[in-house]
Amino acid sequence: MTVSFRTANDSDVAALVSLLAQLGYARTPEEVRHGLAAEEGTETIVAEDGEVVGFVSFHTRHHLHQGAKVTSIDALAVDGRFRSAGIGAALVAEAVEAARAHGAVMVDLHSNVARVQSRAFYERLGFTVTSNFFVKRLDG
Repeated sequence: MTVSFRTANDSDVAALVSLLAQLGYARTPEEVRHGLAAEEGTETIVAEDGEVVGFVSFHTRHHLHQGAKVTSIDALAVDGRFRSAGIGAALVAEAVEAARAHGAVMVDLHSNVARVQSRAFYERLGFTVTSNFFVKRLDG
């Protein structure tokens, strides 16, 4: 398998919708298209091998309490047919390199406590659990 990486574009929308669905996030093509162009500082990189097999989405912003820029990985997905082939680790490495290029001092991410395998994966990549993440839904 020869995987290459590039910035996502509108031609990737269907693949991104499918990958998000594999994670349990039902998003419409319009929502994903909007997300690709939503904010300055947000980037989405796809991994492809003749087809899109994974993606990572992240953003970099200044954190007041860190006194510096922090890059946050918002979403990471690898097609179930291609997991455990190093693609997820390579996508995280792409995000880390982009963070360095943007002058970030750290990369953070959130992973649902129910995603035990994902959490172990992030720990193998050198991420540590440092805090709890609280959520208050505003949509109902």
